[in-house]
Amino acid sequence: VKSAKCIRDAASDSGAACSDLVRKRPVNLIEQESLPNHLQGRNGLAVTERARAGVVLRWLGDLRKGVGLGPDGLSDIDWVEIPPGTFVMGGPGHWEYKCAAIKQRYFISRYLITVKQYSVFVKHRGYEQDRFWTKFGLDWLKTMQRYWRERNQEPGPKNFPDAVFQTPNHPRALVCCYEAHAFCQWMNGELAGTDGLPKVPDPRNWEVLDRK
Repeated sequence: VKSAKCIRDAASDSGAACSDLVRKRPVNLIEQESLPNHLQGRNGLAVTERARAGVVLRWLGDLRKGVGLGPDGLSDIDWVEIPPGTFVMGGPGHWEYKCAAIKQRYFISRYLITVKQYSVFVKHRGYEQDRFWTKFGLDWLKTMQRYWRERNQEPGPKNFPDAVFQTPNHPRALVCCYEAHAFCQWMNGELAGTDGLPKVPDPRNWEVLDRK
């Protein structure tokens, strides 16, 4: 990280072209050394190394579409189209293979929701608006509200002790299913009038990505 800061400062002094060139390597590490390749035993970069590349990119200036905010101050999601069709789901040691169908196309974010993107939901007091939460989510929220009051904390997700998990371009960690659903409901209101509304991906939505 210290090296990244020094490189960032040196690149800034040398102009935009140099800054763009310096950013290219960590972007390539994240984009090309894919997680599916690593999981399937191919020549992919380890997850921990990809995470380090993300931290370096944060200091160099992460300009990738889909990890920050747009001009309107809302999440700048990079939507990727998934076409309809069938695919094999499951595997040894988990459940039997079966054929799953995607009946209509859908779009999924290229990256996981980042710390910076989720922070907007928190700043807009999403944890204090019941309309975003399911019945079970509201029960969970009431329990957490007592927890926050006892510790004099502002409502929001938990944080890992390691500060790297709070890096703005890092995927937002320690968010439960109720929080994820509420975030999507909040985004639905922010994206009113657009084609299609966000929801939490189901198991088929996730697994088909690894099969493509």
